[in-house]
Amino acid sequence: MNLAQSLSVFFSLYFLAFLPGYFVLAHTKKFKSAFLTLLPLHLLILALPFLISPEHKLIRFFLFIPLFNLVIQNLNQADCIAQGRISTLSFRDYFSNIASGFGGENHDASEKTDRDKRVKTGLRYLHFGLVKFLFTFVLILANTYFRTPEWGYWVSVASKVIYFYIIAVGLTDFYYGFCLLAGQKITPIYREPILATSPWDFWSNRVNLYVGQSLFKYLFLPLANRMGAVAGVLATFLFSGLIHEYQFDVSSNKITGYLLLFFALQGLAVAAELVIKRILRRRFTKFYKQASRSPVLPFILVPVQITFMILTGSIALKSFDLIIDLHNIEPLREWLSSSFLPPFP
Repeated sequence: MNLAQSLSVFFSLYFLAFLPGYFVLAHTKKFKSAFLTLLPLHLLILALPFLISPEHKLIRFFLFIPLFNLVIQNLNQADCIAQGRISTLSFRDYFSNIASGFGGENHDASEKTDRDKRVKTGLRYLHFGLVKFLFTFVLILANTYFRTPEWGYWVSVASKVIYFYIIAVGLTDFYYGFCLLAGQKITPIYREPILATSPWDFWSNRVNLYVGQSLFKYLFLPLANRMGAVAGVLATFLFSGLIHEYQFDVSSNKITGYLLLFFALQGLAVAAELVIKRILRRRFTKFYKQASRSPVLPFILVPVQITFMILTGSIALKSFDLIIDLHNIEPLREWLSSSFLPPFP
């Protein structure tokens, strides 16, 4: 089966799976009933990338994103129906909500701002996104030419972390600008992750907020209420690690465990931060309050958090290298070798 045939079968099954989700939600008023009814369907949806040939790793990787989005959106709509925020669910509303992507609740942007300002802001964010994409391409081009891995392992890791950061922020800017031009106001997906002062701040307030909010609501809170915050944090990061591990394993057609280890370390760091803050808040109340209000603290903690993400990110990057090595993109190497530039150094 070639790529065109694989994609045709993939999208056909995707839309066939899309329709039962609507009928279940339109006729189910309780969240638990909807969740259990949709569970087999959601497991089938997440297995659809297997229809794509293993040689098309990037396509498998990126197709997983809208599939996971469908699962999260179904859960959000089931919760809205159960809470009474949606009395009836029309197919148009269902389709519009699913198609909105990882943006959270959207509404008419004209409610808060006039059209001219919205268009101006949307164009600015579109340009920001494009500039960041181009800047990332230049960095990858330079590192392909100068063979960054030969400069040292940690230089290679740090440069890849920078790639991912700029790509993620650029994608967010582009998507945010596009939604503003389309008349939608969405929840930001990223909020300057590089300024995070701690693992909790990074994962709770700055990175992939839409998915993070869903995991917080449907997984962390129920577990934290029964087993405590630390157990809730560890379980949430373990589940997130399993989802990411599954995505990368399906994409690379290999089982590695790197992403699971990465998120386990992040969960331990967040849990340790919660315990330390709890001790400081109870036993050293005055010091804790003064430190929390200190304007100097971010200048100390931000570099520590960046270093921590680079060190742990080296584990996660091993999974991504199985899909595409950003330092050794063959088409770029071929183009550079035949260009006007001198031979590879």
